[in-house]
Amino acid sequence: MIIQNGILFLITPLYTRILTDEEYGVFSVYQSWQQVFSIIAVLALDRCITVGFMKFQNQRKEFLSSVQALMTLFVFICIVLTCIFRDFFVKLTNLPIYIILTMSIVALMNNALANWSWLQRYNYSYIKLAVVTVFSTAVMQAATILAIIFLPSENKGNVLVMSMSVMRLLLYGVIFGSVFFNGKLIYKKEYWKFAFSYSITVVPHALAQIILNSSDRIMIDKFCGRSDAAYYGVTYSAVMVLNTVMISVSSAVQPWFFEKIKQKDFVSIKSQTNILLLMSACLSVGVSIFAPEILGIMAPLSYRAALWVFPSVAASVFFNSMYLYFANFESYYEKPFYFSIATTVGAIINIVLNYILIPILGFVAAGYTTLFCYILFAAMHYFFMRKVCLEKLGGVKVFDIKRILGLSFVVLVLTFGVTISYGFMNIRYMFITVGLLFLIIKHKFIKKEVEKIIKIKEY
Repeated sequence: MIIQNGILFLITPLYTRILTDEEYGVFSVYQSWQQVFSIIAVLALDRCITVGFMKFQNQRKEFLSSVQALMTLFVFICIVLTCIFRDFFVKLTNLPIYIILTMSIVALMNNALANWSWLQRYNYSYIKLAVVTVFSTAVMQAATILAIIFLPSENKGNVLVMSMSVMRLLLYGVIFGSVFFNGKLIYKKEYWKFAFSYSITVVPHALAQIILNSSDRIMIDKFCGRSDAAYYGVTYSAVMVLNTVMISVSSAVQPWFFEKIKQKDFVSIKSQTNILLLMSACLSVGVSIFAPEILGIMAPLSYRAALWVFPSVAASVFFNSMYLYFANFESYYEKPFYFSIATTVGAIINIVLNYILIPILGFVAAGYTTLFCYILFAAMHYFFMRKVCLEKLGGVKVFDIKRILGLSFVVLVLTFGVTISYGFMNIRYMFITVGLLFLIIKHKFIKKEVEKIIKIKEY
């Protein structure tokens, strides 16, 4: 995921300069709807993979093959329903029917790669995973750029979407086939029953999480137009690189977390979470400080308005990473219902706030509604984590909540401070100087803690 989003981040400046603002807006809106379809088409079956790998640790290949077959069945059903209700979906998404149909197939291919990637992580095949990811992503982006340049079309945004989708089908299709070849299993009642029962409970959470991430661009497109959706989309793409880094770190240390929960070693969990959240806070604020330079690289001057949404979206990453560590307890004790409650509430509030504020304040408001909802999201997951601890662990206090609250306050203060500094270059340079001094003074401590994280990843 880091490699994929990193390459997309590097290639975005080409897209924003080859395409018009409205054409890139098509791609930005498509990405939002694609995320929604990625949950609906496969019924969130991807969410059961890591838990299933623990439950069926000696039959992981067979389990993965069987679940992928179930995913394929649901995607077929989704395609049939899309064809039957095509007018509804075209009106809802404001996208051509051929792109809507493509979404379901792309959802299957994306999940095939993601689930196969989890298998490689559990087998510690990181080199194999990196080679496949770099090769497929590089080939996909190269082919897409050539298609945009040389294929005649009135809307290059549609060419970008379709060429990237075709390349996903061709490249990820190989992974899709290899899962069946290696697993050699289509149906097993035990696997299908577990996967369906677990995933159906998580659907509200998974769908609400995607809505929380994607409704901003969809509603900006409806209220403000494709150009503003493109501006927000560029900011979102840049910050998602950071978000992917934090999610990848969380995913890498999750097996370590589960083992420490099993051992009831909560002291290690507390100290390590403090370090991980400090790292997330520094990166979130750092991205905000350098937002003018990042935006200048990623897009032409016409995207300048996107600058003001950078800090709020970046701060959201910090609170998103926070909830991931709380949620490890919900995952370990198989309490997916708690995920659904927290995310659904956050998504509903996000949509309501966007509906009220975007028409009044413009697309910048979407960044702050997202930030507010992720703060609420983290708070609810903390509450549910405490509930799990009371039920299963006698009420033990795992996390250093005072330090976490203090760090959260600092992030919010710096977020608003950085936003103000965009209009005053001297203040922003002062932020940069203070940040560099902090890194110089604490470089030994930072190096030591990074080494700890690497050791945990290799655990």
